Amino acid sequence: MKRTNFFWGVLCSLILSSCSSSEENPVKGLGEFSLAILPETSFSRSVDNAFYENTDNYTVEFYKGSELLSSKPFSEMKLIEQLEAGDYTVKAYCGTNEDVAFDQLYVAGSATFNLVVGETKNINVKCTPANVKVKVVTEGDFDTYFSDYTVSLKTARLDKPFDYTKADATAGKEVFLKADEEGEDLTISLSLTAANENVTIGNFSQTLTKKVAPRDFLTITLKPDGETVEGGQISGVKVTIDNGLTNEDIDIIIPDEML
Repeated sequence: MKRTNFFWGVLCSLILSSCSSSEENPVKGLGEFSLAILPETSFSRSVDNAFYENTDNYTVEFYKGSELLSSKPFSEMKLIEQLEAGDYTVKAYCGTNEDVAFDQLYVAGSATFNLVVGETKNINVKCTPANVKVKVVTEGDFDTYFSDYTVSLKTARLDKPFDYTKADATAGKEVFLKADEEGEDLTISLSLTAANENVTIGNFSQTLTKKVAPRDFLTITLKPDGETVEGGQISGVKVTIDNGLTNEDIDIIIPDEML
């Protein structure tokens, strides 16, 4: 009888100890996932596309709601990762998202996913350019009439306009601007310097406004509007803004008193 009581006493102690241990260290359900980053290619001629195509150059962030859980290089992630079962958002990005800069592309993407205990989820994050790209080119006999030009770019987030000069275009530079997904206004100002030193066209400036959003790639083409007269004469400039889908032509008339 005593041995029976001892047996039940030991059994109850083990059960109580097990219950107490479970309450203090609850076992949480984990879900598994593998992550793949899929960069878009051919972002721009002026940047090293190979850098953005190399997924080891990406940073990955995990969110639960608005809470940032972790941030680390993609190169440090395991083939299979684990998180508690639940809903998450993953963001991946490469580069620095400057308000405005020459040849500094920012590529980013995100995805939401749900993890379930006992399942392995495959998650793909497509990363695309997140900036507005702007480049300037000239056509026709532009250099015959103008020795220099400045295209100034301004958005609400910039304290002052960002200048894009003929020298920048000659060097093959492109401008990358931060923009909201819903779009915002880009103000484009054009200033010209006449090739003829006796012409004061350098004081002339024209301002245009264009609605832009991330992944808009704009090419601003400047072409002189010349008249066939003795010695040649310029009466204006045609500005073409190409976003890859449509061309928008703006004719700029230069006042007679500046010619």
